[in-house]
Amino acid sequence: MNIRVRARAMTVSEALRFHVEHRIAFALGRFERFVDRVEVLLQDVNGPRGGEDKVCRIEVRSPRGEFVAAEAVDSDPKRAIDHASARISRTVARLAARFKPKLGRSYSGE
Repeated sequence: MNIRVRARAMTVSEALRFHVEHRIAFALGRFERFVDRVEVLLQDVNGPRGGEDKVCRIEVRSPRGEFVAAEAVDSDPKRAIDHASARISRTVARLAARFKPKLGRSYSGE
């Protein structure tokens, strides 16, 4: 799984980058065959004014070309990452469920 972390109007420390990679690996690890590329955008919307302005947007592309995204906003970037990774996990689970073969039906021509 290829994870790319980008930032706008804020700097991403090594600790924050590790947190992103750890949360994404935890959230999407079981769906690894359905995930080709993950892009994480961290943004500080208000700058030094404060408030709920840290945005985490996670975009996932599958090997088949499907695209899903999730976004979360919080005053703490780590909490925004946690919320967005939980949302993208649920979204990718729905995507993966569409491609699972149906069980209990035989297509052997009987």
